[in-house]
Amino acid sequence: MRVLETDRLILRWLMAADAPFVLELLNDPDWIRYIGDRGVRTVEDARGYIRRGPAASYERFGFGLYLVELKGAGTPIGICGPIRRESLVDVDLGFAFLHGFRGKGYAFEAASAALDHARRVLGIPRIVAVTTPDNHRSIELLLRLGFRFERMARLAPDDIELLLYAHDAGSAAGPGGPDDQGDVDMESLLREITWGQFGAAIDTLERAVNACPEGLWGDRSKQPEYWYTVYHTLFWLDYHLSETETGFTPPEPFGLEEMDPAGLLPPRVYTKAEMLAYLGHGRRKCRARIAGLTAEGARRHCGFERRDMSVAELLLYNMRHVQHHAAQLYLILRRETDSTPGWVGRARMDELARV
Repeated sequence: MRVLETDRLILRWLMAADAPFVLELLNDPDWIRYIGDRGVRTVEDARGYIRRGPAASYERFGFGLYLVELKGAGTPIGICGPIRRESLVDVDLGFAFLHGFRGKGYAFEAASAALDHARRVLGIPRIVAVTTPDNHRSIELLLRLGFRFERMARLAPDDIELLLYAHDAGSAAGPGGPDDQGDVDMESLLREITWGQFGAAIDTLERAVNACPEGLWGDRSKQPEYWYTVYHTLFWLDYHLSETETGFTPPEPFGLEEMDPAGLLPPRVYTKAEMLAYLGHGRRKCRARIAGLTAEGARRHCGFERRDMSVAELLLYNMRHVQHHAAQLYLILRRETDSTPGWVGRARMDELARV
């Protein structure tokens, strides 16, 4: 049964014939990492998943996860739709797409349509979404859709804590309604100010990376080593932008040597390209963290046992650390090359809006 149609996509009910696609999607490494291993290993397992999950939801509630396919070609690319979970009071928006179809705007297109349909047709005034703290793509998508971080949540008592975002009909003025507009405006202003300066610190670090001559980059006779100063800065940027210290893992190929009390160095010199990729990861994570910040969330404890400070103060602490080492790198460049990149006064605001 066809439910929705957009410019490029069709959203319809999942059927038993879609089992091969479901088998592929549920065994995608990112599905397993961010959603969980559902133990679906065969086409028959996938049929059972459809029967017990989406199909049962259609019959009971009239909605569920829909198949998302390309219009015309009919190629299945993902799933998206409202879910009624026993562990949540509100209906939850779920979505997942195959790796080859990410970064093309399909998730935003499908989720926007599913959200609108849930409101107008299904009459669901409030919709939530949950995601793991390290799933930055999902967080950015939720923020672009107009969701706002509300609280931490668990789907089961022994599950990991998830970020719960909410989208309320007519809540543009904030959870408290029009009377809270001043608070919402101040939140927006503080987000813009924080990103403007934190983003500028990251941009300054990026300039220091790009300006470093190849001969200086990996020179292990210099102290401090240029490449390692960059890596050290980016590792702790990534770490302190996480929701908690529990389960933190940097992206490949990086390890956890920085956290070893013995002061271990990484196993090799990382290249400029690797550092620029890691910097991009940190920038995206920082944008998402700041864009989702609310007054209540900013006051919460930061979640790091060794840091007795709020989320807001940890952001400033983290920014100062980036600034400190960016300035250190500029001094090295001045000493070694008699030249430094220019000053970055403020990050671009449209980058925050893109989140």
